[in-house]
Amino acid sequence: MHKKLKTVMRLAVIVLCCWILYWLYSLNYLSPMKSDDSKFILHDNKNTRTFQMENKTTQRQQLYNNSQILFPFANVTRQSSEILNSNWVAQLKTTLATTNSHVTIVMISIQYFSTLINWLAYATIHTMPLAENLLVICGDVESHEILLRKGVRSVVVTIEDVAINESQFNEVLFGGKMLVRLTVLRLLNFWGYDVLQMDSDAIILNNILPILDHFGDNDIIASTIEKPCTPIGVYEVWKFCVCMGVVQIKHGPRTEKMWKRMAHMPITKYGCDQTRINNMLVSSNITWTPVKYERHRYLQGTPADNSFTIVTLPQDVVCRSLCYQDKLSSYYIYHPDTLHHAMLKGRFLLQHHVWKVADDWKNTVDSVQPMVEWLNEVTT
Repeated sequence: MHKKLKTVMRLAVIVLCCWILYWLYSLNYLSPMKSDDSKFILHDNKNTRTFQMENKTTQRQQLYNNSQILFPFANVTRQSSEILNSNWVAQLKTTLATTNSHVTIVMISIQYFSTLINWLAYATIHTMPLAENLLVICGDVESHEILLRKGVRSVVVTIEDVAINESQFNEVLFGGKMLVRLTVLRLLNFWGYDVLQMDSDAIILNNILPILDHFGDNDIIASTIEKPCTPIGVYEVWKFCVCMGVVQIKHGPRTEKMWKRMAHMPITKYGCDQTRINNMLVSSNITWTPVKYERHRYLQGTPADNSFTIVTLPQDVVCRSLCYQDKLSSYYIYHPDTLHHAMLKGRFLLQHHVWKVADDWKNTVDSVQPMVEWLNEVTT
């Protein structure tokens, strides 16, 4: 009796296996693939990627001349049509012609050029993609020409290119570069680029891209300042402010709502791009929820109308107000509160052991050479 039962069970298993094999074969999972079939699939994937690239380019070209764009400092910036028809915007389009979706922007002037060299040195060591997607916004022609000789993509944008009246602008706000970089960031977002903005003294010590990818579904990812900061009213509410020194803003309809909200806000005297974004966020009635990823605690914020989401990077990931030299190896980005004077900024970073630029770097600015080769020559 037991032998018959075992025989029946074996036959049942064999029949079941045959049925499963037939089913898989009918779905082409087990069908032999000819070499021509393989080539077709690879070719088809390549065509798909090409089509997606061409489709993205077509969509972007339709947005290039869309004067409906609203800039975040509407009362002091030039008319949208005037900005879109300017020489620097034409240069920007040409510079980014081969860039599909993501841009990292750093703003610099010749006075602070050595801090850009330092930033590039750390970026290329620890996370090359940041440097590969890099666009440097130059406040002067001299910086731009040096970068051209080194093969680094850049475009010149001055306060005069963006502001209606520079003297009037400086009476209302401080730091003209704040207006320029937020205008460029907003324009790139409108064109369909996800933008990571970084200060040149925000030193990359570890690859932060996995963290940005993990929280990539959020519209904004930003560093913070956890001490009395600009704007002070926001700090009093949250006990921190969003810091524009390291911030990623994705493109899309959700962030478009955010930009439009900023455009219609009144301008705060002695404000800047950081003031603008923080005031927009606090007026959106953000609710913060702790989120843990690996060993760090982040905050995810959602406004009352659920129009966008924001994630803040804690101080042990991107330090700003709480930077400790004995924890250098554990930070992803080291962004100490440095002095604003160009010479003192370099000395400050040197004292913090995050400075690689040789004293004689100016001797190399006239040579034409690849960026990595140049960085090897001018850094220690």
